Amino acid sequence: MHWGYRIMIAYIAGVAFLLFFVIGSMLTRTEMVEDNYYEKELGFNQRIKDRTNADLAGERILIAREGDSVTVQLDSSLAKQLHNGLLDAYYAAGEQADRHFVIPASPYGRYAFPVAVFHKGSYIFRLSFTRGTKSYYKEKNIFF
Repeated sequence: MHWGYRIMIAYIAGVAFLLFFVIGSMLTRTEMVEDNYYEKELGFNQRIKDRTNADLAGERILIAREGDSVTVQLDSSLAKQLHNGLLDAYYAAGEQADRHFVIPASPYGRYAFPVAVFHKGSYIFRLSFTRGTKSYYKEKNIFF
């Protein structure tokens, strides 16, 4: 085979290689972490205050994995007067696996969610609620 043909074959193979990666990267779906990130950024200072309130509550707010469930444990005094309770389970690998749970007021303050509803991987559990005029926010990373 003549060396000119070898150069032409190498050139065509290189171009095909580059086109393969360009087309592959164009077909890859990318997701934003938050759809409305600008509005959420505006409320960031309030989120810091809410997190401080939860930190001051100390061991009265716990999020943990216990066996076949994820449990949220609140002090009974917090749980009785709880309003707008929400637990968001954020799955970074895909929005379709995110889970949202409403946390109602309860005299016991213990809430359990089965592990079976979650995909394998890392979740960030975000608990937010209000009690009177104070807002609370707590995050916990849990891996399944």
